[in-house]
Amino acid sequence: MKILSLILISMTSFVNCSGDEEEIVPDPVNEEIEETGFDGVWSGTGTSSLFPTPYAVTFDLIEEEGVVSGKFYITSSTRPAFGGSDDGTFEAAFAGDSLVDVKVTQILDNMNCPGVFEGAGIIKDNKEIRINWTGTDCSGFHDNGIFRLRKKN
Repeated sequence: MKILSLILISMTSFVNCSGDEEEIVPDPVNEEIEETGFDGVWSGTGTSSLFPTPYAVTFDLIEEEGVVSGKFYITSSTRPAFGGSDDGTFEAAFAGDSLVDVKVTQILDNMNCPGVFEGAGIIKDNKEIRINWTGTDCSGFHDNGIFRLRKKN
């Protein structure tokens, strides 16, 4: 174990020419994983006061400079539930391990059921998201809404 630790230390740091300082060299492989680890497809369930039985939802998200955006689907895939171009859009901002100013705009262009849902979320280990939301669509006012999502590989 000590040999492995020594090898890892020697791979990520070096001693400068004066010999009295150690400088940490960034690991570009791990930085790339951290920077792009959030992007991708997130699937799970949604519930609200109007729909207490969980239904499938999928978000195809990308993060750029602290802003998260993407598409929203009321299915377990990235295909629109009722035809059309997509089921809606997603936008939010990162705040540490949270998503703030979450806004899901439901389009459902083939169903004539526009809606807007707003809230905030918690991100756990870049693998799970829980978003609490409220909003209104053609079904009425949704209270106590929750999206529970896991990252698809």
